[in-house]
Amino acid sequence: MGMYTELYLATELKKDTPEGILKWLDYQANTGFSEGWWEIAESLAPEGLKGRLSTIGNSSSYYFSGIPFIKFEIDDLHPDEPMYFLTTRFDIKNYQEEIENFLKVLEPWIETEGWIGNYRYEDDEVPSGIFNKDGKIVIENQGELRNKYQEIGSKYPEFLL
Repeated sequence: MGMYTELYLATELKKDTPEGILKWLDYQANTGFSEGWWEIAESLAPEGLKGRLSTIGNSSSYYFSGIPFIKFEIDDLHPDEPMYFLTTRFDIKNYQEEIENFLKVLEPWIETEGWIGNYRYEDDEVPSGIFNKDGKIVIENQGELRNKYQEIGSKYPEFLL
């Protein structure tokens, strides 16, 4: 039957993000459901995101308390230097590592350094952190995070114990 995996992601995308990815995210976030919506989303999806993941941000189960969403905005206050912001929360049955594929497609275009989100498997009590470290996406489980807090001499937050 399978288990669900939740993704929460909030990041700024690089200014040179390919037009195709921007167009797909904009369609996902800013077009209401209508006849033919799924087919158009599928046709706009970047390579590696066809199939179930072509409609990112629109899937959820009762295992996670949350409403699926995707928010994509272009801040064009300075038209020659637009800023792209993506925030999404959804969960899917991650059979074929669809979430990892989504992160892999976005990886070269993520501007934000450090923490960019959470990844949580259905049976996990707490999520793993998702980080952008020097242009590489890293998912760190809570045990690894606890060790890092100890390495830097900081107290691990009690609510995560």
